[in-house]
Amino acid sequence: MRLVKYIVVVGITGGLLSATPTIDGTINPAGEGWQVASYNPDASGYAGADLDTLYYYMSSDSLYLAIKTQNSESWDVAYGFGIDVNQEQDNGYVGDASTGTWDAWGRHLIFPNASPDYYAPDYEVYFWWSSGSNTITSVDLWTYAAPDWVLDTVEAWASYDSTAGLQALEFRIAWSGLGNPTKVLVSTWIAGGGGSSAVDALPQAVSVTRVGDQNNSEWTDVDTLDQYTSLTTPLGISEISKRNFDILPGVGGFVIKGEGVFDYVIYTVDGREITRGSVRVSGEKKISLGLTPGLYIFKEKRGGHLRFIVIR
Repeated sequence: MRLVKYIVVVGITGGLLSATPTIDGTINPAGEGWQVASYNPDASGYAGADLDTLYYYMSSDSLYLAIKTQNSESWDVAYGFGIDVNQEQDNGYVGDASTGTWDAWGRHLIFPNASPDYYAPDYEVYFWWSSGSNTITSVDLWTYAAPDWVLDTVEAWASYDSTAGLQALEFRIAWSGLGNPTKVLVSTWIAGGGGSSAVDALPQAVSVTRVGDQNNSEWTDVDTLDQYTSLTTPLGISEISKRNFDILPGVGGFVIKGEGVFDYVIYTVDGREITRGSVRVSGEKKISLGLTPGLYIFKEKRGGHLRFIVIR
């Protein structure tokens, strides 16, 4: 395992728990507050390019991002992250195959910039994994200033665990380096060398073929990354009216007490999302979900509050 200090930028808020993640290459959702942004445990079909989970954590001053892979081999690949901070039409990198307009590292990626959120990254963070040295050998943070990408120099920390190719990667970036946004859209992907496209992505994009790529054509096509995770930042959370709900364990579910609409997400202690839902509460309401007895993490989506609950 290696801990490396890099020049990069990135940022976000809130966490599964109050503890702030330690950037050490070991992702600990239960103890460090990491939240699951997206996951796909199905094998990609690429032994050295297989994403499993995208995590995030948001403190008052920084955005933390992390990925866990299912790599069983070490390949030369690029790990990319897109961050959109303004959600405006025609604002951010979109890409254009007809003119050969590509992303910060020249990967053949296009972003839809479509309603309702108009996802188009204003920042890209890239890491290059070298199979020869079994380490990250370069990392960049790029800011899109149409029509060019500008290499940024904001200090951040990155770390990784590398037993068989990249296994886990964590890094953090100050909110101030992202212009203190109230909302961010995030996605991540794996690509090859210059001129390649994505072979895996989280959230999963329709155009990225994960299995059955017999001719390796997925490495050289053009991919549209039309999926993303939307996150309300600390500034955005401060604008949300706080509601007081109390959650009590029940048999196979839970009891919610309070007034208003309660939006919830339930995770296992290792950070896997089990279910989510929304319920209007006036006084007290029992939610029966048929959960297996055990320890779970409950998060209120709107307020960012979370807690452990033992289901009987």
